[in-house]
Amino acid sequence: MYNWVIEFTLINPEYTYEKLEEKIIIETNLSDEKLIILTSNLTRDIKMGISYFSLSSKTYIKTLSELERKFYKFIYNNKARCIPTTF
Repeated sequence: MYNWVIEFTLINPEYTYEKLEEKIIIETNLSDEKLIILTSNLTRDIKMGISYFSLSSKTYIKTLSELERKFYKFIYNNKARCIPTTF
């Protein structure tokens, strides 16, 4: 997934990423949009308006932000599938 994030940000230079210990954060300077990719399961410690993807459960919290739609379309084209979930 990390390589896909690098490729995604190279194709879409308006987005930047930061790799932390257990997550990757993708942001844009153009708006408040943020997407967080977790290596663990989704928890209830989520913030509204942020898209979360869990690699372990292959789920994501749907916010319909432009960043989320672009990123999901990109990983979908690479054969990655995630199922929307709610809390």
